[in-house]
Order: sequence, then C-alpha cells, then structure tokens
Amino acid sequence: MNNAEKKEWEYLLKKYISGSISKNELSKLLRLTEENDDESFNDTMLSLWNEAGSAGNSPGSADMEKFHSMMKEADIYFGKKNEQRKGGSRGPWYIAAAIAGIILSASLFFHYAAKEKTPHSDIAAKNEAPLDFSPGKSGAVLKLSDGEEILLDSAENGLLAVQGKTKITNTNGQIQYRSTNADAETLYNTISTPRGRQYRLELSDGTKVWLNAASSIRYPAAFSGEERRVSITGEAYFEVSPSFTPNSNTRRPFIVQIESSAGKKGEVEVLGTHFNINAYDDEPEISATLTEGSIKLIDYRQRWKKLQPGQQAKLSKYDGDIQVEDNVDTDAILAWKNGFFSFNNTDMDALLRQIERWYDIDIEYSGVLPDRKFGGKISRENNVSEILKIMEESNMRFRIENKKIIILP
Repeated sequence: MNNAEKKEWEYLLKKYISGSISKNELSKLLRLTEENDDESFNDTMLSLWNEAGSAGNSPGSADMEKFHSMMKEADIYFGKKNEQRKGGSRGPWYIAAAIAGIILSASLFFHYAAKEKTPHSDIAAKNEAPLDFSPGKSGAVLKLSDGEEILLDSAENGLLAVQGKTKITNTNGQIQYRSTNADAETLYNTISTPRGRQYRLELSDGTKVWLNAASSIRYPAAFSGEERRVSITGEAYFEVSPSFTPNSNTRRPFIVQIESSAGKKGEVEVLGTHFNINAYDDEPEISATLTEGSIKLIDYRQRWKKLQPGQQAKLSKYDGDIQVEDNVDTDAILAWKNGFFSFNNTDMDALLRQIERWYDIDIEYSGVLPDRKFGGKISRENNVSEILKIMEESNMRFRIENKKIIILP
C-alpha cells in the first residue's frame, strides 16, 4: 500500500468509525481492506486506537464505544482464530482483526441483502427493457438577502429583484447584477443548484460564474471595500473581471472561500483570471485548476501554492497537504462547463459520482466496487443509458430500480 492509498484508507476508516461514510465510500474501503497488507493495516489501526484514546476521547466516548463494539463483533467473526493466539492481549493485531471483522461483515450484509431484494435472475433483468433517466438542465434557486427564494428554472426574462442599489435581471437563463453605486450595507445573495441542474451568472463586477450540479455560491449583490469575496460549495468555474479600489489604481483581489459541511477548507486568491474549483464533500480532495492568469490556493492554516496556466493544485482532506500537478488535461476538467463528460483514465467511483449529480439518481454497489478505469467523451445532453453503455463495454452489469442504479458483481 503506497502512501496515498494509506492516507485514503485511513480517511475512509475514520469516516466509517464516525458513522459518516457513504455507501460508495464503504465499497472503496472494502476493496482497499481486501488488498491491504497486515503491516500497513496494523500500523494504521494502532494510530487510530491511540487517537481514540487520546485527550478528549475518554473510555465512554463515541469513538471508544465504536472500537469496543468492533471488538465484540470480531470475537464472533474470528471465533477460534482468536482463541488459538497465545495470551489474552488486545493489542494492534486484535484491533486490526476487529475492524476487519466488522468491515467484512458489512461486505457480507450488502452481498446477501442485495440477493434477497432481487427476485429475478441477472439474465432476466438484463433482458428487460431498462428504465432511463433524462439529463440535467439549466436551473437553480436564488435566495435574496431577506430570505425570499426565486426559482430560476422558470423565471421570465427581465427584472427579477432589486437589492439596495443593485438590479438583478434574467436574460435567457442567465442572471446579471448591475449596480450604480456601492450600498452602505452589504447584502448577500446565494444561488444553489440541486442535483440535475447547473447555472450561469454574472456578478456586479462583471465576473462570470458557471455552477455545476449540487453546488452553491454566496456573494454580495454589490462589491465594496478593498477585496471581492465569495464562497462556494461543490464545483464552479470563474472568469474573473479585473477591478480597482474606488478612487485609486489598486487592483482589488478576488477571493473564493471554499466551504464544506465541516466548515471552511481553504480559499483561492486571484486578481484577474480563469479557473475551476472542485470542492464537493464526497471528493477526496479539493482541486483548483488554472487556465489563464495566476492564482494562489491557500489552506486553512494559511499555507499556499501559486499556480500557472495548465497547473492543478490539490488540497488533501486527509492531511491538508497541497500538491501541484503540471500540464493537466484542462479540456477534460472543464468538460462539464462545455456540455460534456470527459473521462481520462477515470476510476469508477469518480465516474459514478458525476452521474449521480447530473442525472439526480442514486447508485449502489452489490458487493465490492471493481478497480477499473474509463476513458471517453460524451455529451451531457444524452440520457444516462448512453453513459451506461460505456460501462457495459468494460463488462459491467447493472440493474435499474426506480431512481436507483445498482451495479452488479
């Protein structure tokens, strides 16, 4: 197990222990556990055990209780194997066995539960005419400073609202902010896209923003002061317009604060540039990709990396490290903005997350998710069945139930 895999495995294991792991992440954890060697496994488990028993995690804490329940299940799962070991010490091996036992038990549960819920054979299911799902479209919800919400999917062209001295207008599915003067009070608006929607807007300084599905941006109706600051969740592409401080020739930086369910994760600082940020909660890292100009990716500890066009910075959610990659495939990264899915040696888990967001569906695995890579480019205007054909070419099988796709082993 290399260092990156170990960090990911530890991250997923912590999410499992805290009860916040998703089904997709659980499937990846099962696969990594099966491929894991004993030494790496025990080292990581001992580290987690020490962490759970450190200050703030007393014997009655949730983490410690979780470990004890794992140990009890390991006793049942391993049975005589534990009895055959000399001594009664519950050291690193025992902890490793406990976690392995409960994880493998989870694997068996999903395997047999899937079979119990499937009355038809795989062959019969494959021969049935499958359901299909339409692609996403333009749409979002605009929340004004007073809490009023406007559904943008069906908004008519023309004036939508007035915020202080700023007018908000809709033109063919894109809203624009036009301000005459800065307001005495800063009024914040938020645009949110659910799964199956994306949206484009123009801020009061002329900056253009594209929001991907399941994303949001919070921003002032009119910028004032020495900096321009917005915050996002999910994924967004920016074309930042240069701006100067009123009554001076000083450029005002544009700062994108990156938010998550756990709070602020970092920020990107720019002066005038084009870049993409991917900060979905279910992605293992936050990535910033630069296509024009220059930006800095800053973590929550104020450590930063400066990017040049064609570079991508990745902020790890495991340990906070920032890694920079040169000559990335920017066309593939920005494909969503241009109406395409582009897969370039993309692992299955990442591919399925994109499908879930755009088609507003849920995907489950019956068993352990295979370690496979995909390549290709396809329009986001296609129904989901066209994406599934790519998976079928890799000998993947699936079943569709209501708004759920189940990947079969």
